[in-house]
Amino acid sequence: MASKTQIANRALSKVGDTRVSNIETDGSERALVINEMYEQVRDALLQSYPWNFAIKRTNLALDGTSPNWGWANRYQLPSDCLALLDIKTSPDYRVEGGYILTDNGAPLYIRYIKSVTSEGEFDAMFTEAFAAELAVESSERLSQSNTKKQILIAERDEIIKRAFANDAIADPPQSLPDDEWLLSREFTYDDDINYNL
Repeated sequence: MASKTQIANRALSKVGDTRVSNIETDGSERALVINEMYEQVRDALLQSYPWNFAIKRTNLALDGTSPNWGWANRYQLPSDCLALLDIKTSPDYRVEGGYILTDNGAPLYIRYIKSVTSEGEFDAMFTEAFAAELAVESSERLSQSNTKKQILIAERDEIIKRAFANDAIADPPQSLPDDEWLLSREFTYDDDINYNL
């Protein structure tokens, strides 16, 4: 998998700038620009979609303090949580101030998008999407060209669309839960009217 410097160089090549030998130690403007935004852009892209490599499951213990009103229990979200995806048994809940508020008792089983800080864990499509996003975000400062930025936005959108599709292929089809509308189609309705007159 790609290193931080390789991802940065991929972004710089998209912008049309020269490569760096080490993004961490290079003192050039291009390296400083990429370094300044790297973590924020990475976490925003991770948070934007439930990438399979970034999904984590865990269970939470009750927090020591109950909410003042509205809910019986409070659970602190993990420190690496970027977005809560779901809670086992689908209870009513609300996320506020880094906590999950719910009436469900402990333990609370959750699935969430984690902050992945090791480039070795990124899949290839995410790496390409990340480099494209870095290129878009840095293009104005590095190329000073709005036209170049518009081209990079179109390229980024196409790459992200392909990355989402590729990631989704790995997931099995999800069946919809039964609801009244779906169940009504399975049963015939008897209205006691004789239509054979």
